[in-house]
Amino acid sequence: MEWREPLRLLVGNRRFAALWGSDLVAPIGDRVHRVALAALVYELTGSMTVAGLAFLASGLPDLLLGPLAGAVVDRVDRRRVMIASDLARVLPVVLLPIAAEYWIGSLYCSCS
Repeated sequence: MEWREPLRLLVGNRRFAALWGSDLVAPIGDRVHRVALAALVYELTGSMTVAGLAFLASGLPDLLLGPLAGAVVDRVDRRRVMIASDLARVLPVVLLPIAAEYWIGSLYCSCS
């Protein structure tokens, strides 16, 4: 068997391509969200320190909840967990700029 043969099988697999594509797009969106969050904090406060703290706070959920999430997805359907978690964060992310106008602390509470 030639080393290219498994690659041909993966390239022709539509389900693998969808998984790979979503795994490529999701982290890019997360990084853009983190940078946009820090930029929003800087625009609202004018403080680079506060913006840096917002950027740091946006990584804390991954650090703190990552091990727990790993244990959860080992026991339940990963696809359902991924879809549910993405749907659960749509509304908070959309409302974030509006909430930040009224209370800057809302940015730190919803850094996900």
